[in-house]
Amino acid sequence: MRARGDTTGAASAFDSIVRDLVALGTPVKQGFSDIEGEVVQGRSHAALTMSAPTRGTLFFDLATGEPWAYFADIHLRAPSPPLDGSYFVTSPPSLFDPVRAQTASLQGDLIAVHPDGHRAYTLGSDCRIREISIEKGDTLRTLSPHTPKRAPAEDTTPPECQSSTFDDAAITADGNWLSTRVGRFRLATGTHARLPFPVRSGDYAPAISPDGKYAARVVTVPALPGSELPRSAVQLVDLATGAVKATSPPISVLSNGDPLSFADSPMRVCVFDYGFHAFEVPSMKAFTPGQPPMSNVPDKGPPSFSPSTCTTAFVRPPPAHPDLRARLAARVCAAGRFLIPVAHCALP
Repeated sequence: MRARGDTTGAASAFDSIVRDLVALGTPVKQGFSDIEGEVVQGRSHAALTMSAPTRGTLFFDLATGEPWAYFADIHLRAPSPPLDGSYFVTSPPSLFDPVRAQTASLQGDLIAVHPDGHRAYTLGSDCRIREISIEKGDTLRTLSPHTPKRAPAEDTTPPECQSSTFDDAAITADGNWLSTRVGRFRLATGTHARLPFPVRSGDYAPAISPDGKYAARVVTVPALPGSELPRSAVQLVDLATGAVKATSPPISVLSNGDPLSFADSPMRVCVFDYGFHAFEVPSMKAFTPGQPPMSNVPDKGPPSFSPSTCTTAFVRPPPAHPDLRARLAARVCAAGRFLIPVAHCALP
């Protein structure tokens, strides 16, 4: 429901929702109540992107906190830099303009956004990465090829040409490097450099840290004396210096084809397989279940069997933009799973 445009119709709908919910005994409370969401700041607007108990995004005015648009099918990626115009980065990755209520037509799949908020990088069907202007949508340049020319098997797309290979592509805070699983691009020149270690067919996929500074890879280490079972170790590679830090002692052999992931606050690299391991970056010291910052992990038993454990097994960081959250909380009330402008809440 857009709260901008047909204001009379929106107001009537809000009033009707509150009346129906109150009639059902649903409590109405000012603020967010039990609604879970992250605040994302744009250049001209802000947004509360919600994950529970419903999924959607409420856009509101930066200065006043007044809500003006809600989209049930849009979820934003947070954190992300404020973008040109009224664009926000969505998850799955794309660019959404709430003012026009439309998703940008990109020349390929969005893989990264520059920290300056003016440029984005897309992977095209020709396996080339393009730098585009977020404001105009124009291609500014095409980066150097990252894969040798070859004729792939019929109906087969090489991994380095699939958008999923770039799921964790990241740009360093200084804007100098675009780091990906297929190598790094020096953005000043657009040239490509391979990762400082070989990635062979059949290897576990490496992972890139959210700040674009590190890559993690799985290596096989010798079996223990008297055992035939190989073991694995995770190496953290500093992409600027090539320095390597490995887990010690090694972990058990892995079976999952894509076992590595990174997460923030604190920065960590995780291994998800038949077991779950998490290591501090850059020390690669193992985190201990049940101890801070994993204090919300149950005392008994391993963390839940899910790749998302790298995020869910850790204490959530403090909410971003607390001033904007407070501003919006003063202008809405929670009626069940709905957020309603405060003027229509009929608060006691």
